[in-house]
Amino acid sequence: MGRVTRTTLIAGLNLGKLIAPLRFVGYTTTSVVIKWIRRVLAPVAKIGMVVILDNAAFHNNQTVIKAFTDIGLKVLFLPPYSPDLNPIENYWAILKKKLQSLNTLPKNFNKNLDYVIRSMS
Repeated sequence: MGRVTRTTLIAGLNLGKLIAPLRFVGYTTTSVVIKWIRRVLAPVAKIGMVVILDNAAFHNNQTVIKAFTDIGLKVLFLPPYSPDLNPIENYWAILKKKLQSLNTLPKNFNKNLDYVIRSMS
C-alpha cells in the first residue's frame, strides 16, 4: 500500500461563505500562511475586515500578524483551546461530511474536494 498524501485546505469565512480557499499537499507552516495571505486572500479581502485566528503556532507570530495588517486587516485571537468559538470549525466539519458522502476514491479526491469547496463558497 502506498503512502498517504496529506491534503491541506486554508480558507477564510466571510458572511457564511468560504473565501480565498487554497488546497495544497503538505502541512501548514508560517511560510504557507504568509503566501496564502499575500497571493490568495489579499485580492479578495476588504480593508478593515477582521481576521479571527486560533492560537496555532503558524498563526500566532508577528510575521503572520504583520502580513494581515499590511493588507489592511485587523487581527483578533480566540482564547486558547476554544474551537467551539471558531465558526470556521463548523464549516470544516460540514465540508468533511459532504466529502465523505461522495464516497471519494483516492483518484477522485482533489476533484471532489474542489467541488465541495465551490459549493460552500
